[in-house]
Amino acid sequence: MEETLRTLLSHLLSHPTPSSLTQSLLLLTSLLKLHTLLALTIQILIPPLIPPVLFPILTHLIGADKFPSQALHAILYAYIYYIPIMAVNGVTESFISSVASPADISRQSRAMVLFSGVFLAVAWGLLRLAGMGGEALVWANCVNLGVRIVWSVRFITAWYKVRGGRDVGWDRVVPRVGTMLLAGMLALGIRGVGMRGGLDGFGRAVGVVGSAGVVFVVGMYIPLVFSCVLIYGRAYFEREFLGIAYGMVYPKGDKKTS
Repeated sequence: MEETLRTLLSHLLSHPTPSSLTQSLLLLTSLLKLHTLLALTIQILIPPLIPPVLFPILTHLIGADKFPSQALHAILYAYIYYIPIMAVNGVTESFISSVASPADISRQSRAMVLFSGVFLAVAWGLLRLAGMGGEALVWANCVNLGVRIVWSVRFITAWYKVRGGRDVGWDRVVPRVGTMLLAGMLALGIRGVGMRGGLDGFGRAVGVVGSAGVVFVVGMYIPLVFSCVLIYGRAYFEREFLGIAYGMVYPKGDKKTS
């Protein structure tokens, strides 16, 4: 995806026009919104599956005697955060590599040296002071990628501002209130079921979490009515965004072939 995005942005922004700037903004914010929704889905569904589903699989592949389950649990939990952050960083840095001038690349290289120092400092603190194990390196990488994302966001904001004073519209990347409420309710519901033993066993865990995943995906599209939360009354969640994303994949007028 990063290579494809880099190719598309390089083509759109080699000679920026009002139309290409608008298209690139839509592409950039849509991909970031998609990654945000995927990250939210991962946070809801994957943690409850680690003990009943992932542990048996990894124990079979790795062997219980080679890796203590407690240490493995902590590392897997850290990776649940690391992978979405890495995906967002990939999108933002693809933009930079598509439009950066030699001076921009030089500034980014100097910043990377600083970010490496941040990684080393955080890793040392988590390993030595907090006494964490292998997961300390994963969390340190999360911090490293986080500061890189902040730097990239500032670069992207300034780049579009110089070219016509355009606002990137970072608020479009943030999930809607209804989506966040639904995500929170499903997360609490899954963990409540787990506390009652409802996630014991491979089949039951997959069934419960899979059902919650279907509810979340459907809930992001169909209109839902909150009877007790009257902030928006009728909340369409991510219907508009999903329609735009579908239109980017299948533009009107395209003929689908089997």
